[in-house]
Amino acid sequence: KAAYQAPPTLPNQSYTFFVYSGLDVTPHFRLFKRPTVSRSTYFVCHKSWVNPDYKNPNELARAQVCFDINELYSRILLKEAIESKLSIFNYPRKMGALREQIFNAYQNRLKAYYNETIDRNSNRQKKWQEVIEQELQALHSYAGKSSW
Repeated sequence: KAAYQAPPTLPNQSYTFFVYSGLDVTPHFRLFKRPTVSRSTYFVCHKSWVNPDYKNPNELARAQVCFDINELYSRILLKEAIESKLSIFNYPRKMGALREQIFNAYQNRLKAYYNETIDRNSNRQKKWQEVIEQELQALHSYAGKSSW
């Protein structure tokens, strides 16, 4: 059901962890009423892993930022879906384009995060945590909301 799922990777020296997660929004149309949109963000523990050689608090923090990015883009997707004024008539076209746009941005953000923190530079890691936290705070009105 998830619109984006990171491709499975085998543990090797390049990867110290793998977060298997996804996000999506689903519209709910009701006769003579404004449609609502629900969102989901999830983490699949049994499909995620950590390289035992790197099992430490720093790697846990790196993995947490991955999930925070997932949460951020789930909020962005919900916000954009609400603002796009979905209807039963325009849903397939609008939602398809919206999903593609948001998921591409999500994937690019994750790639940038992985690339910039692969060397485990604590200053860069801290900067990423701060930036993502600020962006999550800016969308706090969508936190904890599964529908709108």
